[in-house]
Amino acid sequence: MASYDVASSICLALVTGVTLYFITSSDSCSYVDDILSAQGLPNPPLVQKVYWAFTEGAVATALLKSGGSDALGALQSVSICASLPYTIAICFLCTSLWRALKIDQGEDDIMHGRQWATDSLDIFEGFNPCPANSVVTPRSPAMERLKSLIKATLAPFHGMYKASKGINGDGIRAKMDGILGFVWFILWIAFVGLSAKDGEWTCIGWSFYMFLVLHIT
Repeated sequence: MASYDVASSICLALVTGVTLYFITSSDSCSYVDDILSAQGLPNPPLVQKVYWAFTEGAVATALLKSGGSDALGALQSVSICASLPYTIAICFLCTSLWRALKIDQGEDDIMHGRQWATDSLDIFEGFNPCPANSVVTPRSPAMERLKSLIKATLAPFHGMYKASKGINGDGIRAKMDGILGFVWFILWIAFVGLSAKDGEWTCIGWSFYMFLVLHIT
């Protein structure tokens, strides 16, 4: 009898916790959807927030009802798959927040530093919109940016060496970074090529590619 009372108490506590968690999560999601649908208003209409809350609940109920006994597992899998790209976006958001806080504080390294004024696909723009000044680095000509993109695609280890040389000087560290980048790149190409005969080599090849990415990072 005592064990039954303990089990009932634990179940009640779990149901209460899950209910409160769902309510607070739904409230937060509804508030964000309300702000987005109101074009960024900080205090959107309450009726619209209630609408989003009922809509989200209806969608979740329909998914659980139509999926049968396997619905919860499928819903969890879909949630994980949908949130994976957002996890990558959070990494950029953290950096953006850090930079925004530094700008708010007026720190010299970001207020007076030379900022990036280019991106990997700006070769298709065909013009040079950024003027040269003491803060923003001027864009190089379009053909020069195209050559740089091709070189970085075909020989990323060369850029790794130049970057390491600029940070650590022209010593053994920079040379090792360039050599290791070359080794990872060549092994990636070699094992991916071998996968044409045996697909098992594919995993090894892409593992070396990940080594290259992690080394660059």
